Amino acid sequence: MASDSMTVAALGRPFTLGMFYDAVKDELVPGVTLWDVKTLQDNIVETTQPTSAFQISTSDTTESKSSMLNIEASLKLSFMSGLVEVEGSANYLNDQKQFRNQSRVTFQYKATTNFKQLNMAAISNLNEEQRSVIERGSATHVVTGVLYGANAFFVFDTKKVEAESVQELEGSMRALIKKIPSFDVDGKVDIHLTEEEKALAQQFSCKFFGDFILESNPSTFKEAVKAYAGLPTLVRQNSVPLTVWLMPLKILEPKAPELINDISAGLLIKIEDVLDDLKRMETRCNDSLTDQVVEDFPQLRDGLTRFQKLCKYYSTELQKKVAKKLPSIREGKEDESSLRDVFNNRATSPFSHDELSKWMHCKEREVNVVLACVERVKGKEVQIVADQSELERELFKPEAKHSRCFVFTSLEIADPCLDAMKNYLDGCESGSVAAEPTYISDHVLDEMRNTADDFKKMRSYKESAGYKYFIAAIVDKKHPGASICTYHNGILINRVVFVFSHRQAPFASTALSFALIIPLLNSVGSVLFGSGSGSTGSEFSAGGGSGMEAQPQKQLPLLQDLPSDQCVSDI
Repeated sequence: MASDSMTVAALGRPFTLGMFYDAVKDELVPGVTLWDVKTLQDNIVETTQPTSAFQISTSDTTESKSSMLNIEASLKLSFMSGLVEVEGSANYLNDQKQFRNQSRVTFQYKATTNFKQLNMAAISNLNEEQRSVIERGSATHVVTGVLYGANAFFVFDTKKVEAESVQELEGSMRALIKKIPSFDVDGKVDIHLTEEEKALAQQFSCKFFGDFILESNPSTFKEAVKAYAGLPTLVRQNSVPLTVWLMPLKILEPKAPELINDISAGLLIKIEDVLDDLKRMETRCNDSLTDQVVEDFPQLRDGLTRFQKLCKYYSTELQKKVAKKLPSIREGKEDESSLRDVFNNRATSPFSHDELSKWMHCKEREVNVVLACVERVKGKEVQIVADQSELERELFKPEAKHSRCFVFTSLEIADPCLDAMKNYLDGCESGSVAAEPTYISDHVLDEMRNTADDFKKMRSYKESAGYKYFIAAIVDKKHPGASICTYHNGILINRVVFVFSHRQAPFASTALSFALIIPLLNSVGSVLFGSGSGSTGSEFSAGGGSGMEAQPQKQLPLLQDLPSDQCVSDI
């Protein structure tokens, strides 16, 4: 490997002929060279190499982006670990889809202009001073050739769409974007679109990453076409290094530092897959964070945001470990097995793919359940409040003398899985994953939907006239899922859990039937039960037939004799 020449992508870095390069860290060594300016200028061989091409991609992986920029494996790993900072068009590497359910199509224009190389045969005989410069430094290679040109990337993105529409939309976008070169006629823009294509173009935006500065960056399809038409002129005037040829200094001086090893292809693929997987978790989180119910309930939003941050912290820690170990492995001072262990350990950590996917699945289900319930109970007279404090603020208002609230009782900010992830990052790297994410069972889901339907029905009864209605999230571990709370002058007077068994006939306003009632005040029996239920505090359930009459189950003690935290079913 010490005697092998290398070809690397410039990635916006300012390479010049004769410059030193440290292949161990994949960094330029500025300010050091073996030859003066005149010697270099006298021994440069230049040839023109005018080419241009374009390609289209719908992939957003590190592998596909690296391929478009002709980045070889070792340099790609240096970029992923943070050893290499990119500029110009290579900033495209850092751009990723915001949402999983988002269509993205990338149009790349690439052009080359000329190739310059050093006549090494004429300048390879070094004196002692030049050899000493090599020995004292950290550089492993010298730049002997540079291909000039430019890259330009037009990245077209839709907003978040339905999952089933992503591929179909990408196909339509690709067909339209493929026409961009045909709209450029001798440097003049001539855009003719069908009505369908015009409507499609309105659905996506554009971002530009290039090796030159445009007067204004395009943000729409038409602006992208106009910018594309001017690229050939810009490339001729502003060409930059695209590809660089490096010769090992070991050829000039046997005592020069050298690149001994590199990461195996298998480990590189594993590292790339892990880092890409963590990015996908981030975009998957974004899909849920845009849902309105997540905005309405901080318990959902905070959990997703915390999960996203922890995944980002973990990814950063992995990158730091790669950046630390990679140079030692390349120098032959350390075996790659130590780095492989870092990524193998992920499988038994809270950050394993299975654990992260399980958490996201449970959280997405939770969001969907909340959304389903809110859709059932929503109405212009129903107000969503974030928490108990905001609910009390509304309940204490004079106009809220009588109020009912649909309460999500299991939306907790505390999350043992997220705590396990944090503890792991804090240093507890060994041990198995013990925490399990909260999962709303099918039974609880069914009862929550029933409760939501019952809450909606309550609003139609004449006894409910003048009531204020709210939706809130207040933890109640005794009654997981959802409940309906009734308030009088801001004071909780009863809680109904899993009300109304489903029947064929509609409910009569005088025959309300509750599965579980938690009474809190004796003075409100007539308010809660209605005129047909009485005010004795009896529990009712649906009869087996289709009739509407309520069936008394047992006689209860007077409400003032009942402990405030005891429910009917406990008696």
